[in-house]
Formats: sequence, structure tokens, C-alpha cells
Amino acid sequence: RRPHPRHSPSAPSPSPGIISNAGLHHISIAMDTPLGLVVPTLRNVQSLSIPEIAAELSRLRLLASSNTLRPADLTHGTLSVSNYGALLPTPVVSAGPVLLPPQVALCAVGRARWRARVVEEEGGGGARVEGVEKVVRMDWAVDHRVVDGATALRFVGRVKEVMEQPERMMLGMR
Repeated sequence: RRPHPRHSPSAPSPSPGIISNAGLHHISIAMDTPLGLVVPTLRNVQSLSIPEIAAELSRLRLLASSNTLRPADLTHGTLSVSNYGALLPTPVVSAGPVLLPPQVALCAVGRARWRARVVEEEGGGGARVEGVEKVVRMDWAVDHRVVDGATALRFVGRVKEVMEQPERMMLGMR
């Protein structure tokens, strides 16, 4: 089930060439290689099982590391994911993800870090530290010509939910 199908929209775009993959989830994954950054695309992710996604990701990583990706491996992503946190020794305040057509959204994932979990006291009388938690910064860019802000925020909220409780996501997968 796809709770946010608009992130691979079927609506025509006001700009020619923006949408060419209506209803399909083609997820582009940024990969650092000895020759530089490449962003190959996992196609039709909505139809793949977890082992199939893992196998395709491994295949693309092997091709990327040997500089043998084909042009078709690098095109038509609708959502891109970049893990800039893997390359930086310390957390970055923010990334500035930039969309490239026909992408509808891009998520830049930072490095996980520990922080104090602060809880407000009832009645607004202050706050207290209630432990520590691991947090990950995720910066998003969304093409608002295709996806409105409220829909994008609901999608980001859903991503947050599955990151915090991946077992719930796994129940709906094959």
C-alpha cells in the first residue's frame, strides 16, 4: 500500500519533462565512488520485495564502484536519497538539497547523534530532561508545482514514523 502516491504523481506537470513516471516509485540513491558522486535509480520499488531491493541496490553499487553504470541507470528518479552524514565526521546543521527534474522530492540524511530528550512540565511551568535519544536530521526539498506543502509534510511525518518504528513498515511489505 502506498499512503503517499503523490510523491510519484500521476498529475501532469505545469513544466514539460518534470513528470514522466506517473504512479511509479523510482528511488535514486546517491553513492560516493572513487570517481565522484553518482545517483543510480532503483526502479519500480513499489513492486519489489525487501530482498529484491537489497539485490538491486547491491547490483547498482557494484556497477557504480566499477564505473560501469549505463545512462539508463542514472535517470528518471522521482525521489532521491542522499546520506551526507556518512561522509562527515561531525553533524552538519543543514544540507541544501536541490531537485533535478523529474524528481518530485529529495531527502538528504545527516549523521545520527545523541541529544537530551527534554519534556515540558504540565501547566507550562518549565521543562525537564527525561533521558537521551538518538536523532537524525533529514533535510527535504519538494517540487511544490507537483506536490503541495501539506501533502509533503504528511509524507515527511510518515517517513519519521517508519524511521522510529520500522517494524510497523515491515508489516506492510512483502
